[in-house]
Amino acid sequence: MIALDTADERGLDDAWYGSIFTDDVLLDFPIGGYAGLSGLAEHQVKAKRKWARTHHLSGNHIIALDGDRATVRAQIVATHVNHGAARPESLFDIGGHYEADAVRTDAGWRLCRLAFHLGWSAGELPATIEDRR
Repeated sequence: MIALDTADERGLDDAWYGSIFTDDVLLDFPIGGYAGLSGLAEHQVKAKRKWARTHHLSGNHIIALDGDRATVRAQIVATHVNHGAARPESLFDIGGHYEADAVRTDAGWRLCRLAFHLGWSAGELPATIEDRR
């Protein structure tokens, strides 16, 4: 979870996502979901291009182990800077929490499900995203 929030676009290729997720990962976000590792890097790059840049902070990580499985929960606050934003009020801020399931594989721990649950939002969405708040 921390790796997801601290990484930037450099090096976010299929190999990097494969070091975090299982081949059959399920992602669920307010702007859409994705199933599987194949093509995930390209999908995420397209999603990130909706903003000029973003800044994510996560905390209060709770991990519950159960043998070779685990559940994870973490709070998140993120700021999204819209393209051409010249004013602070044109930022798009969100807060909520991640929920994830992880499994221990031969290569180490991997997330097999990751969902973001929006608690609040403020600011301007880019025109390319439907407002589903």
